[in-house]
Amino acid sequence: MSFSKSPRLSPYLIKQSLISIYAKEKSKIEQTLQLQKDTKGFFSITLDAWTASNSLEFLGITIHYLDDNFKIHSTLLYVETLEEKHFGVYLASTLIKVLKK
Repeated sequence: MSFSKSPRLSPYLIKQSLISIYAKEKSKIEQTLQLQKDTKGFFSITLDAWTASNSLEFLGITIHYLDDNFKIHSTLLYVETLEEKHFGVYLASTLIKVLKK
């Protein structure tokens, strides 16, 4: 019985694959959001801040919108590492920074 060698997954290959997937998904989201803007669609953004068990703090930013068939869509836009506590002014400035990206 012979086994064919499966391709090795190198860290470089994994990184390149993830970068490619990220670029495609980012492009899809940008197109969808541009369509929402062009059609005067409305959206909502939610924030979720938390502290992980290793004491690192994060902020998740999600956008929600309805399509033409009134089906709701939710997409995680970004997860940001927080350098300060979860106070409103800091979260707002972090949100603005992320949305500008």
